[in-house]
Amino acid sequence: MSLVGGYVVPLTPCRHLLNSCFKCAMLGDMGFQLDVWFITTLSKLLIFKVLKKNGTINKRLFNSVTRTTKARRKPSNGVSSVDITIDQTTAVWCRVYVPTYADPDKKLPIIIYFHGGGFVLLSPDIKEYDTHCRRMAKMSEVIVVSVCYRKAPEWKHPTAYEDGFSALQWVRSQVSTPHPDFPSNVDFSRVFLAGDSAGGNIVHHVAAKAGVSDISPLVLGGILLIQPFFGGEERTVSEIRFKHGKLCDLKESDWYWKAFLPVGSDRDHPSCNVCGPKSPAFATLTLPRMLVIIGGRDPLQDRQIQYGEAMQKAGKECTLINYEKAFHGFFAFRGIKYTSMLHYEIEEFVHPPTAEDKSYQGSTTPRMSTASYLDEVSRQGIRSSHQSLQFQQQHGTHTESAN
Repeated sequence: MSLVGGYVVPLTPCRHLLNSCFKCAMLGDMGFQLDVWFITTLSKLLIFKVLKKNGTINKRLFNSVTRTTKARRKPSNGVSSVDITIDQTTAVWCRVYVPTYADPDKKLPIIIYFHGGGFVLLSPDIKEYDTHCRRMAKMSEVIVVSVCYRKAPEWKHPTAYEDGFSALQWVRSQVSTPHPDFPSNVDFSRVFLAGDSAGGNIVHHVAAKAGVSDISPLVLGGILLIQPFFGGEERTVSEIRFKHGKLCDLKESDWYWKAFLPVGSDRDHPSCNVCGPKSPAFATLTLPRMLVIIGGRDPLQDRQIQYGEAMQKAGKECTLINYEKAFHGFFAFRGIKYTSMLHYEIEEFVHPPTAEDKSYQGSTTPRMSTASYLDEVSRQGIRSSHQSLQFQQQHGTHTESAN
């Protein structure tokens, strides 16, 4: 079995059926794909068997239904990986991915990645995250450090943020006292923070702290928030419309916030409602350029758009990309075309195009991505069709396995 986007998904006994679903529905409307419906239906039957009403987790059940994968020191399809303990006291660890086909003398950017799971579930060794980070390392030619931070409800706020910043400082320590398993070809002047869902939330808070801290000689080149997990007491239109959304149920989200936030806090806490009156004004934050990925069928989309637009109004360099038919956690599915689009965006974000190719940037509204071009929707704000066709020729419209 596996966990996708916080949901428990029994893959092993149904693998052949699922593979058939993927093949049959790969090109269809994502909202009606059979594979997504199948997994979501089973997930909803199990998730609240793991997340108990008393605020605890059924760890025995959780551990019995998750599918993990080991690190691979021996290169597999151009990527090697190794697990390293960051802090012996807290037991925080990371999985480091290195693209082995790259020139060994070439310095590579590094992405420090924080996984999702509502601050409660998942880890870097979950199969879907291992595949995601492997693909990231290979397609973007970067070193990826995927962090396993401590989880709620045992470790409530602000533990995840503290562990996230500790991971950044640990990478900084590799400049002077490198771990024997840490790659030697890291470009410490091009460090990126990235994360999905709760991991995207962590990215925001770690980046804000880094802006007022000495992290030299590290230089943050940017932050990437993939469908970041933000909230608030007042429900948004998208939260109501998609309250039973695929891989992100509003009731489940509320459970996560209660498990993570300090006792007695509500969802207007600054860690949850980052655009709320209790949170620091974005104009006061020192942040690098940022990319925010939004899903048009994600119940959290309104808050993500609000976040990006508020950053733009505060004078920050922030690009929003809206995949109109994407649900929360879409990238865990290899057959969905948006997964390929996402990794193309990551590659472009880490390795920015030249000035003449930047005509698509600077919009104050979420720009349409290459995926929107392929969907034949509005071309306003989209990169040129030449670039879209170039992407299709290089990568195809579907994700290639990094395994």
